[in-house]
Amino acid sequence: MVEEQHEMKTLEPTQRVAVTKPTKEKEPRVVIPTTPPTNHYILSALVCLFGFCPTGITAIYYSILVSCYVKQGNLFAAWDAARTAKIMIAVTIILAILFDVMIVCLIVLKPEPAEGTEAGGHGGH
Repeated sequence: MVEEQHEMKTLEPTQRVAVTKPTKEKEPRVVIPTTPPTNHYILSALVCLFGFCPTGITAIYYSILVSCYVKQGNLFAAWDAARTAKIMIAVTIILAILFDVMIVCLIVLKPEPAEGTEAGGHGGH
């Protein structure tokens, strides 16, 4: 008989699962998801458009993977992809906020030109 090793996963609060009973004393229980996760595609597209594009594109990629895995019936992979999409959405939002704060700081802290000099000149002649 081929032995399988299962990795323990954390469950989402909205995830419904079926737990199998072990056939032998030392066999672990297997948690099988029975509901598909949310793909977060719209939120991924919004953070890509209005946030930071490189990580937003990654969030869109994982959102699309969720739908693909659900169609294949692989709910384990679908939940993992949904979790990764949510993480990438959060990273995108954080990076967008940091970038916006940096731009505001650069604008506010921009040094004023010295008195008697023109903005585009090298001083008075």
